[in-house]
Amino acid sequence: MPALIYNATLASDEYRALWRARRSPGGFPPVASAEVLTALEAVYAHSQRWLAGDYIADNETFEQLLASVAGGDAGALWQELASQDAWLTAANEVIARRRARGPLCAANIRHDAADIVPNVVQRYFVDAVQPRAARLGRRQYQLLPATSALEDLLQAALPDAYRQWQTDRDSSLRDLAEAPRRHVRAIQQLLADCGSLPGATPRGAG
Repeated sequence: MPALIYNATLASDEYRALWRARRSPGGFPPVASAEVLTALEAVYAHSQRWLAGDYIADNETFEQLLASVAGGDAGALWQELASQDAWLTAANEVIARRRARGPLCAANIRHDAADIVPNVVQRYFVDAVQPRAARLGRRQYQLLPATSALEDLLQAALPDAYRQWQTDRDSSLRDLAEAPRRHVRAIQQLLADCGSLPGATPRGAG
């Protein structure tokens, strides 16, 4: 039974579509976020029931649930997180190059950048990037438990190739989710010596 459920769900075209970043013409249409979560939870509940020995099934209803799963945005979310990470990594490299030239503040020296950087951080990172990163983070923590629940339920039936993809996916998503924190640390390191100067106000990334 676990293998049959795996073939009908995680191995299906609909679940593959859930993780596809770009949709091909004529593919599954996107659906609302709440509908995707409801469908994932319903598929899990049906699978639990079947594994417990209750084999009643409404094929039409189940196919509708799979269609809703297929319209989900897990792949698009993964792509957005990767794009965010790429931009923030590039920004971190710029910060690292500036740090390599020496501190912004030392003894009686305070470079103009020590006052410019916090304003830039506020405008482009705190006001623009962080709200978007928070939205992506919330969506990630909504989708992952809903998708992982069925994988955990069917763990014994998962092929080795699927297990490896699952491991790589989860590792990638965990790392990408840390990108905003890595950027905050880079900013804090750049400005670390500037807040202790006379008359200076400690500044951070927000």
